[in-house]
Amino acid sequence: MNSLFIRIREKINNDAVLGDFYVDENYGQLDTENDFNEVDFPCILLDIPQTEWDNLVHGTQMGVCTVKVSLAIDCKDEELGNSINEGIEKREMYFNRMHKLLHNFSAENCTPLIRKSFQTQSLPSLIKVYECTYTCTLKEPVAPLEKILAKPSLIIS
Repeated sequence: MNSLFIRIREKINNDAVLGDFYVDENYGQLDTENDFNEVDFPCILLDIPQTEWDNLVHGTQMGVCTVKVSLAIDCKDEELGNSINEGIEKREMYFNRMHKLLHNFSAENCTPLIRKSFQTQSLPSLIKVYECTYTCTLKEPVAPLEKILAKPSLIIS
């Protein structure tokens, strides 16, 4: 799962437009009750909150993975002279670009990301959040229990 997170982050960071955004793991930076909002806007926050694993088959386990991607934009700039329509169009363009980057994106041992849901949220301080949830299936080899429990051999020369 870590490699999926890293590959998604690299994909966004390598984009000509979104690559300048702050991209990080979502650990509550947008929570309005926290005093530490250590995030630069616009930002994209990534979270892999759940993977449901299936039975082990031939030393490999399959898991359906949920990936949440949140695009957060500070709308204060729109209050300072830009028209409301321009702000809406710009935010929509950023979201559409992010979605086009991620929908059908796949990493090693992973099926393509497929969008499952979308929602928006307005936070205090004029922050607009666009959250998209994707799913994919991970394939992960699992070592046999005997190898995990085996004691390493110590060789002294």
